[in-house]
Amino acid sequence: MSEEKNFERLAIRRRSVAPSRKERFEVLMEEVRSEFKAVAEGQTALSGRMDDLERKQAAQISGIKDFVMAMGRDLNGRIDGVEEKIDGVEKRLDAKIDGVESSLGAKIDAVARDLAEHRADTERHSGQYRVSER
Repeated sequence: MSEEKNFERLAIRRRSVAPSRKERFEVLMEEVRSEFKAVAEGQTALSGRMDDLERKQAAQISGIKDFVMAMGRDLNGRIDGVEEKIDGVEKRLDAKIDGVESSLGAKIDAVARDLAEHRADTERHSGQYRVSER
């Protein structure tokens, strides 16, 4: 009987000192739950940060798009101005070329008339003038 009592005491003592498998499992499960909770909180925080980043990038892209569109409008206006200037220069050049053409045409006609008169005069005086070739 004393051995049985010692055995019972040992069993009681063992239960009070060393945790049972169930108790160890419960402790492990609590640790796992805690780790899962930490992971879930981290995921939530990361998701929020990613959403913020996405909003900031969308705003930046929108700003860049607005800037590019404004620059495009400005360039279109400048190109239109340059085209108008080129058209004006073209018209002035056409007018000058036409003026030079008529002026040169008139001068060429005058030279041709002078040459024809000179030839006619030379032929009338054929005996008086001699052209010598060397």
